[in-house]
Amino acid sequence: MYHHNLSSNLKIGGFGNKNSRQLQFRRFSELRRLDKGDMATTEETGSALVDKVRKHEKDTGSAEVQVALLTNRINTLADHFSEHKKDHHSRKGLLQMIGRRRKLLDYLKKTEFQSYKNILKVLKLRK
Repeated sequence: MYHHNLSSNLKIGGFGNKNSRQLQFRRFSELRRLDKGDMATTEETGSALVDKVRKHEKDTGSAEVQVALLTNRINTLADHFSEHKKDHHSRKGLLQMIGRRRKLLDYLKKTEFQSYKNILKVLKLRK
């Protein structure tokens, strides 16, 4: 019987190895993401938007706050798509978020029209 060590057949690193190129690209994109500082600014922007639209200090789930958080996530994903044009799985999630925000805004329009107008102005949404 012919025996050989499978680990000796694996290429680690090198030019032609597809996995090493993917790893290098992943590292580069992580460095670029850290350089931009996207996560901190997204969190700060989201909390600032929530502070503008919340009804009281402990308000975390009202329709206004949900719309503000969804708007922040939608804007973040829109920036993501300028770089990753073929990311169709995330695009589906974006469309679902837009639909959820649309339904919440329709609810606000029916029940609390003044709050609806205020949130459109604060979040700079057009309708």
